[in-house]
Amino acid sequence: MGKRRYTSRLRFLFLLALAAGAIGCNRQDADCLTRIGQKLAAGLGEAKGSLEVGWQGVVPAMGLEARVAARLHWDKALDGAAIEVKANGTEIELSGTVKDQTQQQRAAELAEATTGVEKVVDNLQVTPP
Repeated sequence: MGKRRYTSRLRFLFLLALAAGAIGCNRQDADCLTRIGQKLAAGLGEAKGSLEVGWQGVVPAMGLEARVAARLHWDKALDGAAIEVKANGTEIELSGTVKDQTQQQRAAELAEATTGVEKVVDNLQVTPP
């Protein structure tokens, strides 16, 4: 594949990723961005290796604990919550404090929805108003 064609393809894929981000993915869902990256990498052929090192290598290289913690940190519904995440294999333990039961449920839902998590132990405490 010529350098010009390769560059055009990368520009197209970059614009495609931006468009996907604008219509359905945001910082709250790193897993969605990972899936987009996997689809882009699958369609690149020769360029697949460089994308895996760049984009694809980052999210899987993050441990399960870090991925869950990132999702909880960026979720606006969990603003003001102090949540600690510990991983033991595919099990995640959530501890700390949240403002109300809605935040407690949201934290557990996000943790359970993270790729690689099979079990969530919810030790979160709701702080009195």
